Amino acid sequence: MQACLNHFCYRVKWSILYRIRRSSIYHNLFYTLYKKKYPDAPVRLNLGCNCIYMDAWINLDNDKTVRADFYGDLRNIAAYFPTCSVDAILLSHVISYLNLKDARSFFRSAFHILKDNAPLILEFPDIQKIAAKILTFDSCEDENTLYEYLECIRPIFALNFETEQLDKDYAKYIFAWSAMHICKELQKAGFRKISVLPTQYHPGYQNRDTRIEAYK
Repeated sequence: MQACLNHFCYRVKWSILYRIRRSSIYHNLFYTLYKKKYPDAPVRLNLGCNCIYMDAWINLDNDKTVRADFYGDLRNIAAYFPTCSVDAILLSHVISYLNLKDARSFFRSAFHILKDNAPLILEFPDIQKIAAKILTFDSCEDENTLYEYLECIRPIFALNFETEQLDKDYAKYIFAWSAMHICKELQKAGFRKISVLPTQYHPGYQNRDTRIEAYK
């Protein structure tokens, strides 16, 4: 009985906390309250955090089922944080969930809220690397080769064979990026120092993923 009561209280607390963190009042006050509580702490944003909750970062997601400090739409990020107030922005396998128009708007918003010389960090499946890998397959005559082929194309759709995604709907990628294209879009948004680097969050997928650090 006590366990059921504790679980119920936890669910109620989580629901209330989620509603508060989704409210416009919370959005408007978050930065002020954060700087008041941590006046010397850098403002570093982990956008679309999902299951990767990072200490010493502000973790933002739009999904109430994941742990986050702030629930909101990253497309509205400029409304949540003042101009030149953010020390770093990270999107790890998130940018492909935005269509091209929204991504371009996001790049401009990120440039707007970042401090001078602060980085926007992106990691994503690189469609150019994926295409090059696909072209190495002449046939899928055996199960191992077929698996390798499917493993090659699955990041285009954010599909994970190790989960139940094959049996239910899931959030699919809606745009594919190459390092060449994303660098061009970042330049148009105002970023000047842009580096293409090996991925850090999925180090075993260097032939698939790309990391880009762009500084304001």
